[in-house]
Amino acid sequence: MSNFFSTLTRKKIAGDGYKSNAMASVNWVIGFSELLFGVGVVKGPSLWIQVVSAMVFIGLLIFYCWMVRYFVLYDPSRLQSERYNLEMHAINTLYKATADDKSKLTIPPQNPLTIQKHPQL
Repeated sequence: MSNFFSTLTRKKIAGDGYKSNAMASVNWVIGFSELLFGVGVVKGPSLWIQVVSAMVFIGLLIFYCWMVRYFVLYDPSRLQSERYNLEMHAINTLYKATADDKSKLTIPPQNPLTIQKHPQL
């Protein structure tokens, strides 16, 4: 499907299939809900619908701020991209597998190229 859009826009569209972070799904849900309840606040047919919409709107906003704060304080790696987390997991696994034998981590020395001088005739 990305080839189709690349052809239409004449730009290379790179998509690796990874979500940006753990909050990506929540961003969409909260954004859509905030939009709906914001419309309820402004265009509500009665005062009690506007008040309830405003309360839910503010409650969702507080919940979202609390969730971001929680991840920042207690699990900041969740705010990194999934690709970053998978790469870090692979690096840590490789390190743990080779931690007991440090010789696996070093590059063996190679013989440097030498220039041979020929005697002049």
